Amino acid sequence: SMLEIRNLVKEYKAKGGVAVRALDGVSLQFAETGMVFLLGKSGSGKSTLLNLCGGLDTPDEGEIIIKGRSSKDFTQADFDSYRNTFIGFIFQEYNVLDEFSVEDNIALALELQGKNKNREQVLAILRQVEMEAFASRKPNTLSGGQKQRVAIARALVKNPEIIMADEPTGALDSNTGKQVFDTLKKLSESKLVIVVSHDREFAEIYGDRIIELKDGKIISDVSKSHVEARKTSENLRFIGDNTVSVQNGAALTDADMRNIRDFLTRSQGNVFITNGAKEITDFRKAAHIDENDARETFLDTKEQPALPAYDPANAKFIRSRLPARHAIRIGASSMKLKPIRLLFTILLSLVAFTMFGLFSTFTFYNEKDVLYNTYLTSGYDTIRFEKQYNYVTVTYENGEETYRSSYVNTERTPFTPEELNQLQKTYGDGLGIFDYSTDGNSYNSMSISNTYASKQQYYVSTLYGFAELPADYSRWQDLLVTDTDLAALGDKDVVISTYLFDSLKESGLQDNDGKKIPLNAYQDIVGKTLQISTSGSNLEVTVKGVFRYDLPQEFDDLKENSSNDYSLQDKFSKTLRNGIYLTPLVSPAFYEANKTAAASAQTYFETAYLETPLTIAFQNDGNEESAQYSGLAAYNAATKENVHLVGGRTTLAEDEIVLDVYRAFNVLGYLLFESFDKSDFDPVLHDFNNCMNILQNGTYWDYETQNTVAASAAVREQAFALFDALYQAAVDTGESNVSLTVIDPAGNTSTFTLAGFYFNYSNSDPIFAQSTFDSLVASFGFENSRWEKETNYVVPADAKYCAAVFSFPSDTRLLRSAVDGSNVVAEDDSFYILASPLSDSVSQATDMLQSLQTIFMWVGIVMAVFSMLLLFNFISVSITNKKKEIGILRAVGARSADVFKIFFSESAIISGICFVLAMIATFVTCFFLNQTFMDMIGASILVFGPISWLILFGIAAVTSFIATFLPVLSIARKKPVESIRAL
Repeated sequence: SMLEIRNLVKEYKAKGGVAVRALDGVSLQFAETGMVFLLGKSGSGKSTLLNLCGGLDTPDEGEIIIKGRSSKDFTQADFDSYRNTFIGFIFQEYNVLDEFSVEDNIALALELQGKNKNREQVLAILRQVEMEAFASRKPNTLSGGQKQRVAIARALVKNPEIIMADEPTGALDSNTGKQVFDTLKKLSESKLVIVVSHDREFAEIYGDRIIELKDGKIISDVSKSHVEARKTSENLRFIGDNTVSVQNGAALTDADMRNIRDFLTRSQGNVFITNGAKEITDFRKAAHIDENDARETFLDTKEQPALPAYDPANAKFIRSRLPARHAIRIGASSMKLKPIRLLFTILLSLVAFTMFGLFSTFTFYNEKDVLYNTYLTSGYDTIRFEKQYNYVTVTYENGEETYRSSYVNTERTPFTPEELNQLQKTYGDGLGIFDYSTDGNSYNSMSISNTYASKQQYYVSTLYGFAELPADYSRWQDLLVTDTDLAALGDKDVVISTYLFDSLKESGLQDNDGKKIPLNAYQDIVGKTLQISTSGSNLEVTVKGVFRYDLPQEFDDLKENSSNDYSLQDKFSKTLRNGIYLTPLVSPAFYEANKTAAASAQTYFETAYLETPLTIAFQNDGNEESAQYSGLAAYNAATKENVHLVGGRTTLAEDEIVLDVYRAFNVLGYLLFESFDKSDFDPVLHDFNNCMNILQNGTYWDYETQNTVAASAAVREQAFALFDALYQAAVDTGESNVSLTVIDPAGNTSTFTLAGFYFNYSNSDPIFAQSTFDSLVASFGFENSRWEKETNYVVPADAKYCAAVFSFPSDTRLLRSAVDGSNVVAEDDSFYILASPLSDSVSQATDMLQSLQTIFMWVGIVMAVFSMLLLFNFISVSITNKKKEIGILRAVGARSADVFKIFFSESAIISGICFVLAMIATFVTCFFLNQTFMDMIGASILVFGPISWLILFGIAAVTSFIATFLPVLSIARKKPVESIRAL
């Protein structure tokens, strides 16, 4: 026999944890062929024995010998392969797959062995069980007997060496059951057929061996034997004690007749004698008597069948391989069972996958590629470079570092003529832009003060620096719309853009007498003066020409004051700032010639702080006032430029003090100012506030035009003289007290004399002589909390250009170089940027995408977890509903891997649907986001391309795998018998 079992023990845990032995040390050997019945009451162990022999379960003790191979070394996969190779199972409930046709049900056994579907072979098997005509039918159209014959055909098609049947006729009527046993009996001629049954009659009729179990032990093991008849003569044979066979009645002898008479005399009941051929045949069959008058009976199986010698190395098992199309068919069939649950699973997965689709798009977003492509289609005439550097903010308390920023900040800085020269070598002769700002971080806006205020958003009369012409200025000469020779520009001459001309025309340019200058043609402004006001300074220049440089038409809506398009206004402001619309062309000599007059005088003094504020008390129009100061400064080289001492003095005594211009005027008093004779001074200085503002900012309010106007240098000089005269009047007349009382932090009182005022100083702390300052700081000062910029960058001494403007490169490689070179940080922490509304917009879009990237990533993760849980639950429910199919497949020979394949197929279908929908949703979302970016920067920046598709596909696959693996792992790890019990 190929099959032997030795000392099999199998225990189960009953309710309450009590161990029940289903098999208790059972050993058997089976013949190569024949029909063996396992009989016994429920719980006797017969089905357990069948399951162990068929590899559907594993014993707790003992072993199964299969062609010389011991099950002690088997994995579950080996048992599956053993079943797939040698066993054909037939069950009481038929257990055919309803999704498959009859033909496919049978072919499945072949395909699990890795063989092709052989239709001729399948039909031949169906022909054997008289089911060929039903090959294309679905099982739900068949009767019970027909289904069982399909199950038998499925068991036979792979030509197994053993057929195992568990109550194969339990659900059939007796006639159909008889047909099934007839079929099995015929098969047993060439195969080993093991049948679990409760029907002893059928067992005795069809069985070659009957093994009866009780409480897990074999109580009877009998095999069919033939008892020869007792021959008394040639014509008379006695079969047992109750049957006599007469061969030829005519030839009976007297002795035969006496034996017959003695037989009849012993009979206690009716005796029937017939010579009908049919009746005799039926009787033989019913009485189990063969043609030789030998009676079939069951006797103890005294010897186990002889076993051939098997070489374990030759017992090759076939590993099952469930075809993908079958896995998909079985997996897809359960999707219709829970449509609402399926819908929610798909919706959540769709959201999750879409979030990841957008996340992947953002991940592979390349800011420089977008910037380059956007510049190509921008229609710009120029490109603008600016320079910045990185720094980290470090805070100190009393000299000790207490905080270091984790963020890298950037600050604008000027670059040198040499750096401009290097850029010009690469990008051609460009303009060096300077605005006389004292540090590169701030823009020094310069208003044209001899104009009226514009009533429209579109027109602006503010300068954003000056553009120094390069050695080759032919491009700009070609753009002139006036008769102007750029080579003849003086050091106070400028050439303005057509846009600035239009702004001056709309707002109205004034002459020295305050009259409006008519500007009808570009030539009308040639020779006219522009009064340019900076913070604390005033510069007069002469317009020598106009060059063509107009704003794009997209800003025409701003010519109407009713425009509330803030996005357009913001773009308009940036366009003016980064272009040269408000940047006049000047000669190379202009910078040095006007540096003193145009530079912003505002200075940030180094201030020492006091632990406790000092108090300064003074008289203001007869009223006692006081002010507290937590800081103070020394009169030294850092402050002298912004301090005016009365009488033209240049030194400050120890008992003197300097206050800011507003506090100094308050000390002198408004009443004194009003009573003072100001007839010798310009009328604009007769206003108290205007006088202070002219000294502080260089501007005053024109009540007639309702505009802020830049004071001329002459008026500003008169303002200083007016203060000195007013101060002297206070001293001479005593109408104002220039003495101030200073109360130091210790409460000590000292008297100081007001000696002047300071202007263009960002703080309002008082200034003392150096010695007084040192004394106060030594007694009461401390290093308060301060911060510094930590960077490798040092501003060069000759740095002067805040920007450089070049013609838009005709060679796209130069543009690519400019884009790629922007924002590349050098070792000294500095870097160039391309400054334009496009760059700003792309940078804003990048910041937005980075924010959205994080949002979409986390939303995607959260939704993916939810979708995984729903998919997990969906697959778990599907597994519950698919226990029948799983059991059938495991019995036929499928492995755990095949079970995985089924549910991964189901999950893959769901994920595939979500993937396709997410592809569409991501594409649509990118489209609308790109529309938004189009409005912002005029370019689409999101590209949902192949890499993003692959990432989205990967996310779908991972989600499908994780959500499927755990629930399927549980069912796949179960022994086949546990799935079969669910059948």
